[in-house]
Amino acid sequence: LYGVASNGIQSVKVAKEFNLPIIQRQLDVSHEFVKVPLLKQLTKKYEKFVTSNVSKVLCSAPQLINYAIKMGAKEKNVEYFPLGFDPQVFKPMVKDLQLAHDLGISDNDKVILFVGTIYEFSGLEKIENLLLDKKVLRDLKN
Repeated sequence: LYGVASNGIQSVKVAKEFNLPIIQRQLDVSHEFVKVPLLKQLTKKYEKFVTSNVSKVLCSAPQLINYAIKMGAKEKNVEYFPLGFDPQVFKPMVKDLQLAHDLGISDNDKVILFVGTIYEFSGLEKIENLLLDKKVLRDLKN
C-alpha cells in the first residue's frame, strides 16, 4: 500500500474483511504534501488510521521508522527497507562527451545531480544551502 491518503482506508477495510495482510510502504510524510490546513489535518488523521491498522510498515529511511511508530504502528511491525539501486548501473563511468553535447553540457560545465523529490521536506533546500555555504554553487554560477 502506498496511497495512504487516497486509498488507504478502503484497502485496510477490505484487507480486514478478507483477513489479508497489508504492507504499507512509508516513503514520505503524506500530510505534508497537503497545503490546505483542513485537508492537511484530515490527511494526517487518515495516515494515523491506516498506519495503525496495517500488518507491516516498510520505511524507506531510518527517520521514517519513528514517524510510523508515532503514527500508530506497532514497533514490532515496522522495518527499515531501503530503496535499492543497481551498482552496475549507478557507478563512476567515463564521461560520454557525445551525450553531454546532446544535452547542451559543455566541457567546462559542472553538473550536480539530485535524485529525490522536490517537496519542501525532501532536503533539497538544505543541500543547496550547504553547497552555497561551501561556495560550490557560487563558483558554478560564475
